[in-house]
Amino acid sequence: MSDIVQELSDEENEYIPRIGGEAEFDFSVNDESPFVVVPRGGAKEIGRSCYQVETRTGTYLVDAGLNQGDGGLFPDLRGLDEGQIDAVFLTHAHIDHIGSLPLLESHNFLSDQAPVITTRPTAALADTLLRDSLKIHRRVTQKPGREQQYTETDLRKVIDRFRPCGYQAADLSDHIAHIDDTETLHFEFGNAAHLLGSAWLALTVDGSRVVFSGDIGGRSNHLPDIDEPPQADGLFLESTYGDTHSHTNASDTRTNIFNEAIEAATNGKPVLIPCFGVGRSQELLYMFKNRIHTLPEEDQSQLNIVYDGMAQRATNTYNEHCRGEFAAESIRNYIVNSGDQQPFLFDQASSARRMPLSREELLEADETPIIIAPSGMLSGGFSPTYLLEFTQRYDEVRIILCGYQAEGTPGRRLEDQYFTKPLS
Repeated sequence: MSDIVQELSDEENEYIPRIGGEAEFDFSVNDESPFVVVPRGGAKEIGRSCYQVETRTGTYLVDAGLNQGDGGLFPDLRGLDEGQIDAVFLTHAHIDHIGSLPLLESHNFLSDQAPVITTRPTAALADTLLRDSLKIHRRVTQKPGREQQYTETDLRKVIDRFRPCGYQAADLSDHIAHIDDTETLHFEFGNAAHLLGSAWLALTVDGSRVVFSGDIGGRSNHLPDIDEPPQADGLFLESTYGDTHSHTNASDTRTNIFNEAIEAATNGKPVLIPCFGVGRSQELLYMFKNRIHTLPEEDQSQLNIVYDGMAQRATNTYNEHCRGEFAAESIRNYIVNSGDQQPFLFDQASSARRMPLSREELLEADETPIIIAPSGMLSGGFSPTYLLEFTQRYDEVRIILCGYQAEGTPGRRLEDQYFTKPLS
């Protein structure tokens, strides 16, 4: 297993996908190494996570993401042939792990019956995120020299390939009818506690096993504890915060965010919390719901917490999937005991889509808003629009960054210039 990993060269990758030609690696699948793993993205960088797993009889991908900061946008797909990929496994639904799925479809890398195997919440959230990503892709490719790489047809086709499941172990043959009779690949998903439905993935071939952690959580207030993965011969581990010795206590961080937001709003200062529409937005809504009752009634009546963009549809998905194995026991108990079927919503929270006011009218209303809107790095979505409107309408604005800010994004530039202790 010592030679399990082969590396691609570190050439700069531009917007146009690197497809075709030869890749500088050699697959050496043999009795001692029954599979080889090639990082197609996500190695030595944050973003575009994508690993190729090669066995004697099949080719598989673990994730297929986009890079939302500096560097190459798409995974490096040189050396792949049309129809070569037999299946794709997804660890979770964030776009840096799934955003290139339509590209695989548009360039015919997937075999005719290749499934996309993932958990049920990931499949539901991926539908939301991929459709939003297509909108961004269309807009970006209107710039000179940038060609649209996939269409809505490609998106629909790849979504049709999804085969949702739970946290479970299974043989790949259970999901692929046409698989080679000699393929022995076995997979297992376990909870990674990063996002609703997020999973680590264990792949076993002929007694050898490799584990992909996906992104690791464990600090969420609404997800179960991380499942312990099996022992493995190889481990591909998220290292986004690998150089961070320790994080601020998660409960203290939520308290700080809550206090900062409430203090500003009750003093007439609008609050913008740019954050990921899937995952972090729901965690914030759940935080406000659990704490808002501690405020004086007068303060509660002044609050208008608005969630916008992808957070609207994603919150519906969270409410739909919080009754089983994918949600923390505390939420499941709350639903049973209270009869409340929407644990991520409350009276003071409103969806921008359902509001009687337009976004412009919202900013002119008497209530000072707390806005939760993507993108978390201010690189797209509605958060830059709100920020611009706030700067034009108010003398003072409270901005709370509550997630990682990738190099090259507006959020990172803002953090570097103004923030000495970001809330992350």
